[in-house]
Order: sequence, then structure tokens, then C-alpha cells
Amino acid sequence: MSKKQFKFFIYGLSGAGKDTIANHLRDKYKFAKYRLATPIKSAIESITGYDTETLEKVKRTEPEIRKMHWKAGDVLSNYGSNGAENVVPYSVKRIENLLNKATIDFDMLEKSAYPNNIVFCDVRIDAEIEKCIELGITPIFINYEPIEFGDKKQKTEQDFFRNGKVYEWCCLAVEKGLEPVIIWNQRETNIKLLREGIMKYPKEIRHICSLYNRDRLLEGIDKLINGFDFKNTDVVD
Repeated sequence: MSKKQFKFFIYGLSGAGKDTIANHLRDKYKFAKYRLATPIKSAIESITGYDTETLEKVKRTEPEIRKMHWKAGDVLSNYGSNGAENVVPYSVKRIENLLNKATIDFDMLEKSAYPNNIVFCDVRIDAEIEKCIELGITPIFINYEPIEFGDKKQKTEQDFFRNGKVYEWCCLAVEKGLEPVIIWNQRETNIKLLREGIMKYPKEIRHICSLYNRDRLLEGIDKLINGFDFKNTDVVD
């Protein structure tokens, strides 16, 4: 593993592979795995009695659990706003606090015991993405078409590939000296169109074309961590 210090955040819709990547980084490379949604998940676990593993499973199949996530997020983000617009979401404030190890998440051990390499595994809204880039955290964007229950009206369910925001954020990250990663993890795709899509991005972008293959996905992550240079379309075979 490279001695370089890594700070990543992962964006992707539900089922895209965010936890798969973050768990791999945690288990194989000893990354600290941070969740922005921990306050929400802890509340839902307390209400439902689910443990964390069970909650992660049922939220994909039970619409009411997903709706609880949305409602809890709205309450946390809007608390004390008195209806004002442009309120900074709680999760954006939490990013910097986690970086500074200044949340209750770090209350169990000495702060020095936590790894320096970190991954935010559940970045889902534009304000979170922009804050992470501002703070010098390298983006991993996963392109994926979800098959689970969702509501496109929700801020956490927006497909930023479709509306062009991912391209804009990649350019912004490159300007700040970061090397963004795009993972093409669609279940079905046209390879010719995929190549053409890749070529539209700045040359500094690193692409992993896993095409919903777990082994290929994690092989790409291993190459990323171990310093392989793959800033081209050769990864598409």
C-alpha cells in the first residue's frame, strides 16, 4: 500500500456499492469508515430495535424505513431554521467535525487510535459533495441505476450524473489538485457509449469500469490504493 495519506468520499445512489468499497478499504487497508447519516441510523435503530446489519438490509426492501431516513434527515437539517431558506444541512457541519475527530463517534477511544486514512461512505447531496471538495477530500463517484425503492423528489435520491453535476465537481476537484475517481458500475451498458462518455471528462479523472462486477470493482480499488496509473479507457475491455 502506498504511504500516501488518503481521504475519500463516495457518492452513489442506493445499491451502487458505497459500503462495498468502504468496507474493503476498512478491512484490507485499515481506513476509518465515517458515515454522515450515523445520527439518523442510530435514531432508527433505537425506534425499531434493528441492529445495524439488519437495518442496512431492510431499508432496501421496506419503503417505510427509507421514508424514516428522509424524515429524520429533514428534521435534523431544518431544526432551528424557522423556515429560512439555504439552511446548511446538519451533515455538512458533521463533515468538518468528523475530520477534526470532534464528534461523539470518537468518544470510545483515544483520538490517536483512529486511522489517518479515511473514507466517507454515504455522501449523497450537493452541499455535502461541495464541502468535501472544499476540504480537499478526493471524490469517488459511482454511476449506477438503482432498482430499489426511491423518490426522486428527495435530496438524497438525486442522480448527479444525469444532470451534469458530477462533471462540474470533477473539474472543480481537479482545479484543487485532487484526482477524482469515477466508477462505472451499471448493470448493463453499451461499451462504445461508455468509452465516449469517459472521453468527455478531464484527463486527470481515474476511471474504474466494474459494470456491476464485485471482483472487478475491488480490483480497481486495489489499483487505486497501490498507485497504479489508469487515467485512460484501457480499463474498459
